Amino acid sequence: MIRNLLGRVYPFYPVLFILGSGIITLFFGLSEKKPYKLLAVALSAFSLAGSLFINIFSFNLKGEFNSSLFNFGTLQVLLNSIVLFSAINILLFLALFNFAKKNFIKIIIMFDICITSFIFFIASVNFIMIFVSLVFFAAGAFQIVTSLSRGNLSKSIPEYSVKNNIIRFFLLSAFSLLLMFFGFSLLFGATDLKSFSTVIESDFKNTSLLKTGFFLILCSAFTFGGFVPLHSPYMKMQRRIENTGTIIIWLLYLPAGLFIFLKLKDVLFNFLGGHNNYIIAVLLAVSAASILAGNIGAIRTTSIRRIFSFLMLGIMGLSIAGFVQYGLGLFDEKSVMIYLVSNVILAGAAYIPLMSVFYYLENINGSDHIGNIKGFGRQNIYLAINMSIIMLALGGLPGTYGYLARISLLSPYIKNPGSIFAEAGGTFSKILNISVIVVMLIAWAFIAVNMIRLILVIYSRSEKKTGAGQAGFEEGLPGVGRALTAGPQKKAILPVFIYIYVTFFTLLIILAGIAGLFELFGLKQLLTGISIMSLNL
Repeated sequence: MIRNLLGRVYPFYPVLFILGSGIITLFFGLSEKKPYKLLAVALSAFSLAGSLFINIFSFNLKGEFNSSLFNFGTLQVLLNSIVLFSAINILLFLALFNFAKKNFIKIIIMFDICITSFIFFIASVNFIMIFVSLVFFAAGAFQIVTSLSRGNLSKSIPEYSVKNNIIRFFLLSAFSLLLMFFGFSLLFGATDLKSFSTVIESDFKNTSLLKTGFFLILCSAFTFGGFVPLHSPYMKMQRRIENTGTIIIWLLYLPAGLFIFLKLKDVLFNFLGGHNNYIIAVLLAVSAASILAGNIGAIRTTSIRRIFSFLMLGIMGLSIAGFVQYGLGLFDEKSVMIYLVSNVILAGAAYIPLMSVFYYLENINGSDHIGNIKGFGRQNIYLAINMSIIMLALGGLPGTYGYLARISLLSPYIKNPGSIFAEAGGTFSKILNISVIVVMLIAWAFIAVNMIRLILVIYSRSEKKTGAGQAGFEEGLPGVGRALTAGPQKKAILPVFIYIYVTFFTLLIILAGIAGLFELFGLKQLLTGISIMSLNL
């Protein structure tokens, strides 16, 4: 009986772990007692770690799953793993920076619900399930960001300003979901079919009504992700909310926007497969606008949060450029998915360790102004070296995973330079090919410039000297020893495990990069035993 029940639950074993933890945590209510908070964190951490393990193990054991509502294959396993790994790290941020909040246990419960909704969204193929799971996810993200920002507002920013900017951002999210609902209604009403794959395979795919539905859903994907020119609410909110809220937007909400494009892959591949230059041009225009606005905005601002928020906008633009390459006949379907997912992985692997340090410095100095990190590299050489490697990897440094994620977009031109001036498609296609190369090179250069700028600031002399670093420990969160070092403006108190934490990501990025370079030279799977260049989707 139990085996039969478990068979029916597959592939949602991770949901059982997370919901089980959430139900137990509910019994603690809104307790402010430290032991209950620690137990809630421990339960959530073990449930997320167990979910990550069972997600991979169960798939290896049972294989793919397909039904009218859900699809669970290699791509879904990979996306689930990315989300669960990100969730474990976000939980760490929640515990480090929000442990003292009165509503901490409530935030943990909402976080569990949010992750559960995300897992359902990843596996959904039915229009209703996609919409409902995305609504619950967006609502959960809104509740978490709002709860985190409550009672943790800067004196220089009025409370109504913070709330208004949060509401504006999630109103854009609600509008995108409304567009998606109308698009789904058109598709279902015209065909009585409930998934993209079945609609594309039907005889109705070229009708005007269905094209209108596809257009509305594609617009909803751009709106949900906050692409240019709809990025203003995103940028204004990120500067004002509590710092952990920003990492939730970067690692959960915006990836969900990119994953909508993966849901639309059958539709996009169908229309782009016919070398529809006008659709390619629109995608390239949105990609280029997001890349340029993101990188130029990062150069012009002095807020660390805004710098990385702008850079994430640029990364989003880079990610959808994979569909442009498909439309030009330079990527196949698998390459598009690999490229998009690799950008999400790179962003997470870089943002998590960097923000763990920058948020501590922000809390100590009371501001995220770039001037507050001056001299940090001179006073904390080890962390600064690790951070520099991670930032250069984000900029595409050869020998790191960042290089592999960046170079893959230009690899068709490197392998076959003649493809730039290919006769197929005419003059317009040549213009698009050249435009893609120019945009990608500019994007690579701008990201590198932004990273080098931050590194130079970190190693520059601080305007206000505070003395040499001081060894020792100080009590912080329960069970966490903190090493004392001198900061650029005030004495920085960094947890001991932050050194290990940042080092882990540095080694991960370097190992993946070196293994990938070995593969490029024909020495496949030399270090890791798995292919870095191919996700085997």
